[in-house]
Order: sequence, then structure tokens, then C-alpha cells
Amino acid sequence: MIRPLMIRGEHSAFDLARLWYSQHSTLNFEDDLVDYMRNGFVTVRPHLFGMIKAIYHEGERIWFVNFAVGNLLELLSCLPCMLPKIAFCRENQADKMVVVNSARLIQIAKQTAETKGET
Repeated sequence: MIRPLMIRGEHSAFDLARLWYSQHSTLNFEDDLVDYMRNGFVTVRPHLFGMIKAIYHEGERIWFVNFAVGNLLELLSCLPCMLPKIAFCRENQADKMVVVNSARLIQIAKQTAETKGET
């Protein structure tokens, strides 16, 4: 068996997602993963993990981010196209879905990355 090379003893983004689900969610990680593999987009890289799908919200097709670990700009660059809005729920509270303008969210993410010296 080939063992992955972990940098500075870090866990992979995938491992962090599984750990978060086990500690903070009543949902089943494997069930969500299979659902998003069948009906959405799953991105997995050593430092990036995301489960996203296109949904209809108020008559408009938007991206719904179910779970993300890592750089938001990198995650969004993995999508097949950009939709006008991006939605997410904090702590699985469906009644508190946040919907934001995609261009504005990308602008904020870029500014944050520049401030942190990540670009």
C-alpha cells in the first residue's frame, strides 16, 4: 500500500471534512458524499475538499455549497461554470440559507487572499 505524503503532519482536507461531520453533524458523511458524487460535484485534493450542486432558488439556478475545506477560489475554479449566486447553510440550518452574489463573494475572497499574502 502506498502511504500519502503529508506535509507538516497535517490532515488532508478530506480527512478534516470526515472529522467535522463526525464531531459536529447529525448527517452521515458517506451518504452526503455519494449523493454529491451522483448529483453534484465533489472536488478532492490534498488541501481542498468540496461538495457542491446546482439548485433552483427563487426561480434561478445557483450553486449550493454543502461543505468546503480549503481555498474558496480554488474550489470555485473547479466548477464547470459560474452561476450568478452561491448559497450555503451554516451548521446545516436549512432555514438559514445564505445566498450571495458570486462576483461579490469572489471579490471578497481575492481581497482576503491578498491581505493574507496568499496570491
